[in-house]
Amino acid sequence: MAVGSRSPDHMPSHVRDHPAVVAACRRRDIGQLFRTINNLTDGPGQFTASHLARRCALTPSRVAEYMAGKRQASSVAVIARVADGLGIPMDRFGLDRGSGEPGEASPDRGTQTPQAWELLDAITKANISSDTLAQMERAVLTSAIRYPSTAPQALLPSVLNMLSRLHSALSQPQSARSARQCTRLVGILAGLAGNLFLDLDDQARAHSYFEVGYAAGREAEDDPLTAWVLATQSIGPTFAGQHARAAEMLDQAASLVGGHGNHRREAWVLALAARAHAALGDSRRTLDLLDQAARALAIADAPSGIDFFDPARLQGIAGTCHLRAGNTAEAEPLLVNALDRRERSDIKGRALLTLDLAQCKIVEGEVEEACQLTHSALNLAAGSLVRPIADRAGSIQHDLGRWPALAPVTALSERLRDETAALPD
Repeated sequence: MAVGSRSPDHMPSHVRDHPAVVAACRRRDIGQLFRTINNLTDGPGQFTASHLARRCALTPSRVAEYMAGKRQASSVAVIARVADGLGIPMDRFGLDRGSGEPGEASPDRGTQTPQAWELLDAITKANISSDTLAQMERAVLTSAIRYPSTAPQALLPSVLNMLSRLHSALSQPQSARSARQCTRLVGILAGLAGNLFLDLDDQARAHSYFEVGYAAGREAEDDPLTAWVLATQSIGPTFAGQHARAAEMLDQAASLVGGHGNHRREAWVLALAARAHAALGDSRRTLDLLDQAARALAIADAPSGIDFFDPARLQGIAGTCHLRAGNTAEAEPLLVNALDRRERSDIKGRALLTLDLAQCKIVEGEVEEACQLTHSALNLAAGSLVRPIADRAGSIQHDLGRWPALAPVTALSERLRDETAALPD
């Protein structure tokens, strides 16, 4: 179908509104969308791969990959660029112009805090590159180290501020090396931001930032970073009881992290995968993964940066795995030992271990002691009560429902209702 003798300034309405174009938009299938537009135009006015690339601010090679079905454009950033470049309304893709995801409230923004899609936009526009801004990297890693001992409300502003600075850097011309390193740092900070929003029970924003982190790892061709983001993201489904989803994410992370020499991160991912499979009742797979994690940790380099998984943490996860199998005789001493060895500053980790000990007491029928331990965990988390701790405490409360008339159970239920109601919106 001819649309003119030269590439038009705008896509003709009969092409834009063609049923096949509308259907491709609805499926967010950018490759099919490009192929359809290319087929519906011809002659000098044909929308070729080069023309589509120019209009959508993509490289011709990227457009060719989409059209050949070798690459899927799943990020909101790419979809927004395509919509802008081709003059297609965003709602055809099921997206709202002011939001990062369908149905997602726009993040509260300071004057310099980018939305998640803006970060994705900057990442995919930048060259695949790496030059180290050493001071920024130290600040990023310091934020990751502070996470276990810092309330999310206290840490989140500095994380978002650093993301703003990196967004500005990626939006400017950079050397290949510099852009790649900036992209890696965005991946770490976005994963951390996702975890912080998860702690604050903001699922929509958590999802958006985890998407940014995943995209950053892939764009930087850094499989261990992508694995780290997936493993971090799996914490939400784990404590929400979505164990099959967590196991799927962690199995993918394990396939990415192996063979890169980062044995400490590999051990962490394998241990988390063991915990997920334990919840699914696969004891053989659980023990195999724990064994692999122990072997990887035994040959790991010294802890550094975001890789601080250690024998005490592995011991705690092993205790949780035995607890999920109903074997409290094995679980309890492991959990007690892990709690004794855990840094006093790791408030969140110590609280979760204490809640696992409370679960052991429920299995053993020690109701009053289970309630006392749960109160202890909530005391530890005072001022830093986050969604995973609240979810874990909620599961304890559910299991204590067998004894609704007992005074300790009633008192604990009232406390949990009051404290979880105070979680930030």
